[in-house]
Amino acid sequence: NPFVQGILVAYWEAYKASELTRFASYSYWIEVWTYHERIVNALDHKEFPLGRQLLVEHFSLLKSLPTTAVVSPIESGQPFHIRKGEIK
Repeated sequence: NPFVQGILVAYWEAYKASELTRFASYSYWIEVWTYHERIVNALDHKEFPLGRQLLVEHFSLLKSLPTTAVVSPIESGQPFHIRKGEIK
């Protein structure tokens, strides 16, 4: 299905750009992949409610990742320069 393929490509490109993997510990990834395995097993055994429950739990793992603050030059009080043609 080209539509689904397009969504998956866009998702993985956004995921790579977010650099979430940079901040995650090894134990976090063990937990993530354990969820993946459990979800696949539930679907393989046609236990769809369990698969959905595991998916929801899996998504909640993102909340446990450390966050970073992004501060603009204006908020930081640091000088910044905009060259002609940079802002459209």
